Parts: sequence; structure tokens; C-alpha cells
Amino acid sequence: MSQLERQAENKRDASRAKAAKKSFGGRDLCFVNYNLSAEQKLQVRALAVDDVGHLASEIFLMVEDGHKFTCNYNEERAFFVCTLMGWETSCKNLGYALTGEGKDLMLALASLVFKMRLLGGSQLWSDFVAEDEDMR
Repeated sequence: MSQLERQAENKRDASRAKAAKKSFGGRDLCFVNYNLSAEQKLQVRALAVDDVGHLASEIFLMVEDGHKFTCNYNEERAFFVCTLMGWETSCKNLGYALTGEGKDLMLALASLVFKMRLLGGSQLWSDFVAEDEDMR
């Protein structure tokens, strides 16, 4: 995929991103909410099976870059939720968070990494937040 095609794809993805402000650990975070399409959910399922080794290493690199990683089980919804938060003051995504959810831990982790890849990995998450009436 050429750089121009990647930029066009990122712009389309940005139009799907919304934000919700919440507090976590005494810090205000802006959660970037990205809803996956049916086709993207199929890709996440494949990623959870085929690319397990890379999932953990991508998360590890983000943690080294100042992000905080958490994973929890939501009993009420019967879902795992994996979250990356810009945590350290040196982190380029300070104040922003991205989540992945799934019926099992690997699907939640794969969903998170898939969304990271869609949002450009090294790009600022704030670039993908649509500022509109959905902002709280």
C-alpha cells in the first residue's frame, strides 16, 4: 500500500473515531472509540489466531513508549477489555486511551492491536478524534 493510500485510509478511519472523556486512576482520559466493521472483526479474529507473537511485542513497545496497559474482565458484559493509555508525561498520547474488547483475552488483545494499526501506530491518537457533539 502506498503512502498516499495509507493516508486516505487513515482519514476514512478518523471519520469513524469518536471520543469520550472519563477518569482513570485520578487522571482525565479521552477514550478514542473506534467501532470495527464486520469485515474488520473477521480480520481481528484471524489476527488473534495467526499473529499471537506480534500482539504482545506491539503492546510491549507501546508500554516502553510511555503507555499504560491494562486488561480486565467485565462480568456484566462477559467481555475482556484491553486498554492502552497515554500515561507518562513524555508519552505522545498523554491523556488519550484506546480499547479493544473480545469474548476471550486474545480477541480483546487482537482488537486493541488492530485498532492501533488502523490509527497509524506511531501517529497521535488525538489526530483521529472527531470533535463533534459526541464529545463528552
